[in-house]
Amino acid sequence: MVYIVDPAAVAPGLGRRLGALFGLTAVEAGLVADLLADLTPADIGEHRGVAISTVRSQLRSVFAKTGTTRQSELMNLVNRCLMLPEGP
Repeated sequence: MVYIVDPAAVAPGLGRRLGALFGLTAVEAGLVADLLADLTPADIGEHRGVAISTVRSQLRSVFAKTGTTRQSELMNLVNRCLMLPEGP
């Protein structure tokens, strides 16, 4: 199965939804949204004005909360979850 998700199309409410699904903070959800938009951790750090070590630390927290261990695994999980209908 191949599916394509346009991050720009799912951005509205993405942070809230990721927070509800995985208990992510707003910063962590923003990190995931940036990864969905094809930004690298270095790009994200530069854009946010933080060290790449900070981005990596936040990414480790996201991995722990989502039960993933790699960025590709995280992106697959998030993309699958975004395909699910939103609850009330």
